[in-house]
Amino acid sequence: MPRLLLLDESVPAGLRGILTAFDVRTAPDMGWAGISNGRLLDLAEQAGFEIMVTADSNIRAQQRLAGREIALVVLTTNHWDTIKADPDGVVAACDGAGEGSYTVVRFPRPPRVGAARFRSPASRLSHSLSVSLFLRQFSWSP
Repeated sequence: MPRLLLLDESVPAGLRGILTAFDVRTAPDMGWAGISNGRLLDLAEQAGFEIMVTADSNIRAQQRLAGREIALVVLTTNHWDTIKADPDGVVAACDGAGEGSYTVVRFPRPPRVGAARFRSPASRLSHSLSVSLFLRQFSWSP
């Protein structure tokens, strides 16, 4: 029987398609949307969940985890494209999660929004010329 795994609201629901060896539910599926971490952990344990996946990196500092039965897998991003590009760490962390364990899965930083516009030298030149022409419209000459 597959292990019961809860996806916190902070992670993409697309993880369900990656974690196929588990019986995956989301917090909203369970009617637990908007519930605070402490209460969510209590409800998840009472419902028999063995693992919870979250992107809330502060959960360890905010919650008393000692004595908990549920394993926590914390992702350093919730950016879906970044996660699905390299899902092996998530799968391995969930496969290896033991009672009360705490595992952090590290990902590279997602690309900044708008960063793609300035990748090539030609793009940078085009941007610089646009800014120069814009500023020239507002120049004052005596």
